Amino acid sequence: MRVKFKKRCGRILSICITMFMLVGMLPFSNAVFAGTELSADKVQVDSFKIIDEANANTEVDYVTDADAAKYNLYINDASNFNSAVCQNQKNSQIKLQLVASYKGTEKINEGDTLSIKASYGSFATKSFAEKQLEDKNGNILGTYKYENGVFKLKFSGDYIKNNVVASFTTAPLQSDSVAQASDEQGLGTGNERKVLVGSLNNQKLALAYELKNAPSSGPSLDDVAINSFKIIDITHGNKEIDYRKSSDADYDTWKNNPAGFGYALNQDQQSANVVLEMKFRYSNANRALQEGDKLTIPAEYGGTMFNFSEVALPLKVTDDTGEHTLGTWKYENRAFTITFGGDYIRDHNVKSFTTTMSTGKMINFSSSRQRSRILGEKYVLNGKLGKDTLAVAAETRYIKSETVPNSFFYATASVDDTSNHNIIWSYTIFNDFFSTRDPILNRTYDYFAPHLLQNNGQYRPNSATGIYLESTYENCVAEPTVARVLPLGSGLDGNNKVIEGWYHSMSNGLLTKVEQGGKTKDQVKADLQKGQYCMYKNHEGSYTFMMKWYDMNDPSGATYNDIPAVAAAGGVGSYLKTKWPDAFGDLSDATVQKINNLYNGKAIQNLMIKVNAKYKTVKENTAVQNTMKLTTAQTGEKSYDTQAIMAPSGAGSEANSDPLSIKLVKSDRYTGEKLSEGFKFELQTSTDGGTTWNKVPVTAAMIKSGTLNADGTITPVNGALEIKKLTGGQKYRFVERANPNGYLPTKIDATHHNDASHFTVANSRAVDVKNTGKGQVINMYNAKLPGITIEGKKELDGRTLQNGEFHFQLFEKASNAKVGSTVSNDAQGKFTKHMTFKQEGTYEFYFAEVNEGKHGITYDNSKVPVTIVVSKNAQGDFVTKITSGNIVFRNKFTPDSVTITIEGKKKLSGRALQNGEFHFQLLEKDGNAKVGSAVSNDAQGKFKKDLTFDSEGTYEFYFTEVNDGKQGITYDNSKVPVTIVVSKNAQGVLKATITSGEINFNNKFTPKPVNPNQRPGKPKNPNTGDYTNLMLFVILLALASSSLFTVQFFRRKNR
Repeated sequence: MRVKFKKRCGRILSICITMFMLVGMLPFSNAVFAGTELSADKVQVDSFKIIDEANANTEVDYVTDADAAKYNLYINDASNFNSAVCQNQKNSQIKLQLVASYKGTEKINEGDTLSIKASYGSFATKSFAEKQLEDKNGNILGTYKYENGVFKLKFSGDYIKNNVVASFTTAPLQSDSVAQASDEQGLGTGNERKVLVGSLNNQKLALAYELKNAPSSGPSLDDVAINSFKIIDITHGNKEIDYRKSSDADYDTWKNNPAGFGYALNQDQQSANVVLEMKFRYSNANRALQEGDKLTIPAEYGGTMFNFSEVALPLKVTDDTGEHTLGTWKYENRAFTITFGGDYIRDHNVKSFTTTMSTGKMINFSSSRQRSRILGEKYVLNGKLGKDTLAVAAETRYIKSETVPNSFFYATASVDDTSNHNIIWSYTIFNDFFSTRDPILNRTYDYFAPHLLQNNGQYRPNSATGIYLESTYENCVAEPTVARVLPLGSGLDGNNKVIEGWYHSMSNGLLTKVEQGGKTKDQVKADLQKGQYCMYKNHEGSYTFMMKWYDMNDPSGATYNDIPAVAAAGGVGSYLKTKWPDAFGDLSDATVQKINNLYNGKAIQNLMIKVNAKYKTVKENTAVQNTMKLTTAQTGEKSYDTQAIMAPSGAGSEANSDPLSIKLVKSDRYTGEKLSEGFKFELQTSTDGGTTWNKVPVTAAMIKSGTLNADGTITPVNGALEIKKLTGGQKYRFVERANPNGYLPTKIDATHHNDASHFTVANSRAVDVKNTGKGQVINMYNAKLPGITIEGKKELDGRTLQNGEFHFQLFEKASNAKVGSTVSNDAQGKFTKHMTFKQEGTYEFYFAEVNEGKHGITYDNSKVPVTIVVSKNAQGDFVTKITSGNIVFRNKFTPDSVTITIEGKKKLSGRALQNGEFHFQLLEKDGNAKVGSAVSNDAQGKFKKDLTFDSEGTYEFYFTEVNDGKQGITYDNSKVPVTIVVSKNAQGVLKATITSGEINFNNKFTPKPVNPNQRPGKPKNPNTGDYTNLMLFVILLALASSSLFTVQFFRRKNR
């Protein structure tokens, strides 16, 4: 068998050798391989434009899901897009333009390809001719073509063959233009849009398409003639912001030359509250308005937009027959929307009317404008009015780069925006921040993360940890929502200087909501983890926002890498350059990468949280208070107060039909309360257009409402006064001549009139009184003196603090003069003092404790500084802040010592007890140490010992009798416990109490017996009590030995 096996192996070996020889003889030819498809994951989209060539090359607005929150917001409401395909219901001619960077590591070879998706709608099926592919420096990289929604790049040519090209940035890639017809109809009449979706590389893409008006015989924009449209900056004297309409002959000239515009939005770097006011005429001679008809008139200006009045307001118009209600209107989704209805519409053929509408205020922060390094440079915002497109003037935000000297922690609560039914509250937690004020421009320069950027990515020393935020909202109609979570940062320029400005990314996913369930508020707070929040419902209409945030020096918490837009861009530097090219567009690749590296893996340093709270719609100015309580391990708990004013939208108060009358409505600027008592107004007139003003001699016959005073002034009744029998053709105004204590003083101002932003101006707006039309209504405002409550804390060591026990005096720092009377603490140690101020400024004081010489008290002699800054914000409201630190006084109470007498009893049987015969020693229970010397009994057997204590506690001892070896005495060997409790009463006085039982020692005396005849006997053996049988033990031992021998014998035998 082995021979056969060997033979078989030999045969197999021969066959293998033969096969190898044959294979070796086969001819080999060169293989031809196809090019590699490069990965789109290494592509960064630097720029993507959807250009409408049919409409002045307007860029169509779009969003991607790189910012998921914004994408979801826009895709659910197309009105958020600033522009749309087929804008204004005009046909579009769309061309796509893409600039992309490929960041590879391997050499790109001839024949390699790269596909970049860029399409929406019908572009997904379009293909165009091949074009030359160049990089941004003009080097030819090959060719590209747009095919079925994808830019397909194919690399070839000398530059690719002769150079190691691993990464590049393309010159603009362009599709051919595609016609987009405005032929899809909507359900409404104007400003209606739908969302178109597509792809941009690896991201989802969304943009808007404007639908045509639905066919209707109802009211339309064709029936509307807009007489005037005003964009009013109510923060700065009601100045009108300049704009041009697309129907204006010079529209293109102004749009392309924004420097020529007059007053601009955010003029002089100032934030501004804006109100829109539109006057228009509706006319359709062929059709009367019907119940249920709707008319929507787009009206937007490119700045901050806000919906007003969830409950529609009455639409009132006046003609020769009087005033009539034609329906309701509201401002929402960037348009005035009118719904016609009511008795007058049903009963009359209304074919035309003229009216004026206005929005509430909309805040526009200068920091949100386009950036520029040229101070005062203007640019154009795109808006819409009716069928027109608007070009609205705006001033850029001036930025600069600086070496920042330091960085600090900053926190505050503020108001982002308000309407007549909701408020967006804003909470700021800045850990690495620096700000400096320019008094000339009246603005701040703000720098984010300067310490991290200038110190190689290091955290600011003493960074915030243990962060907990809490804020309560009252009288809400729904649960408040977290609208936005905004991390902020900045970057360096090429000279390693920090670039000024506010740069953020919405990252709502950084916070996770948890429900309260059946937990108490304290339980929710205890269970919250970092990065979680709860909107705790206290009771109907009351909610508390509770949030814990990550330590701002802990890279295991929320980092910049966790921000979706930053991760998608490849780092903070890349994100800043892409998102804000006006500030970072000129940074080199090396600088961008440096910024990426500095932020990589670092904890988020600066954060803003916006909470949207909805309230009942207000019909007059209504103040709403809010407090943010912020706790950090470094600062403890601090409170930050803010206030919002919810203002009604609409055209204002109704006037009397008498044209020769004038009505004044006086309101509190913040609360909306109608003001009367203590206020006096003088009516003035001008016959020269307002150059000079003279007092009107008002008589009782001219008073329709109000109280005429002896000096000719008038005091409102229920917040209003009205004067009649005026002279047509003259100007009139009111001047506030007196106001009650507690309200701000006013003075005449030639440049401003009294309004909600200038409520310390004494003169009202001037109105023209005519012989026809309606009477005039003037609204004037005042406010209580800006105030703040200073809070301090009293801490007492040594006993419980009593309500009202200590007193504190506030002094002026400069003069040491007392400021009002003293204040006292409550039972928790808190004391407060309310201060009011008449004007802006920095006020410096100090608090001192009044030394009243209370027994046992060591007083705190500190002078604790108090600095208060009173200023005005962008809305013209007074803001009062305490900028100094915590106010704490620490006292110590040292009580008098307390002495207690311990008493015991000695009993002796057998004979009489002698004075001082026996001795007793007190010892500590723990340690058995003697407490002083021994004490002795008196003739009655009593003994005692005094002990003195100077602090609270439970003290444990024991008494023993000293065995002196007295003949015939049987001593008591007991250890009798002694427990003493020392406590304080409410006044801190020590009291000692013996809580153990009686102390008794019982001895016996036995006299010694005497017997002289007795002799001692022979001693017996001792009886040990052991009766064990020894023999039994021996027998058992022998049996055990025999057994052992037998076992050994048989074991040997078996062997």
